[in-house]
Amino acid sequence: MKTGKLLLGGVMLISGCVTGTDVTAGLDRGDFETNYNLVEAVAPTQNMPTSLNASYVGQVKLGVNSGTSAIFGAEVDPILAEILGDLEIDVAWTEGMVTNPFSGTARNFTATESGTANTIAIAGTLNVDPNLPGSVTRVSQASQVIAGQTVPAIDTGAFQYTMTGRLGAAGQQGDVTLLFAGNFIGDAGASMLGAASGGVKDANSTNANLFDAGLGGVFYLNQ
Repeated sequence: MKTGKLLLGGVMLISGCVTGTDVTAGLDRGDFETNYNLVEAVAPTQNMPTSLNASYVGQVKLGVNSGTSAIFGAEVDPILAEILGDLEIDVAWTEGMVTNPFSGTARNFTATESGTANTIAIAGTLNVDPNLPGSVTRVSQASQVIAGQTVPAIDTGAFQYTMTGRLGAAGQQGDVTLLFAGNFIGDAGASMLGAASGGVKDANSTNANLFDAGLGGVFYLNQ
């Protein structure tokens, strides 16, 4: 069993036991924390290029921070659910472009009730929504001389995109929206790291709120 905690924006995700192989990225799905920490340990990109055409793979790890949803079925308590999904994201970006440079999918979702062996597969796929804002931002800091020492130029990169789609389990379905935002990591944007937030609205829900269950967590992506 691999256990651990991730704390981000007041949302604590408690890892339980998840077995199986991430066939998309070729990573052990039970080893999310190790894979995430490996990226987190690398410095943010300091030589962000002016164009980027690359494919990334990784995972997202989510918890329910409010509400409930029927898509978890009776097997998993939503408030105790640890949700894992595989990410495949393509970036086709050139500095100055105004269209969304992102495309890709999130799939192979599972939800595991923390502290138990209760796991449910969540069917369906999320896609980068081309109708919602998606962007890459490159920020340049010119070389400076400080106290007689030359500080080299630094070019960093940040991003955001939104994924939408319908997921379901145990005969129930819901519409999911997730905003992914963060920074490029490593040499020339080799990785991406950040936070995911959003929620799920159950099909045929009469709830007046935007979501029946609010979701939040973290993700990593590697070229």
